[in-house]
Amino acid sequence: MANAGTTTYSGEFRPTLDDKNRVTIPSAWRYVHSENDEFLAIPQTDGSINILPPDATARIREKAAAIPISSVQGRQVMTRLFASSRTVTFDKQGRIAISDAHRAHAKIDKEVVLVGSGDRFVIYSPELWEQISKPQDDDNDILARLGI
Repeated sequence: MANAGTTTYSGEFRPTLDDKNRVTIPSAWRYVHSENDEFLAIPQTDGSINILPPDATARIREKAAAIPISSVQGRQVMTRLFASSRTVTFDKQGRIAISDAHRAHAKIDKEVVLVGSGDRFVIYSPELWEQISKPQDDDNDILARLGI
């Protein structure tokens, strides 16, 4: 069994948005979380949306708080990060709402792809996932450089 509040996000799921722009998160990803746990939805430059669980969100807040006030660039980057992010929680049915801004960023209409990424999960449009999910010749080299 996983430690309280932790899980490994793995696999690929293809749910659809409901009429209120909510997507159901796989039960395997939410069994260690409660309805009140706050996740952070962060848009990425590739057009995806990272969904960070509470523990990863807390680490980012701690690192942001440690940036000296004198580091104008560091503060500006963190401000942009949090300004573009949204806090999301599961409802009783295990759904999270995707904001209009995030839907536009990710070019999501009705279909979404939820992809496990270890300590977080990622929301993609089907078209973007189709492009980036193909194995690349240098995948093993990249994993080796990362020590995996």
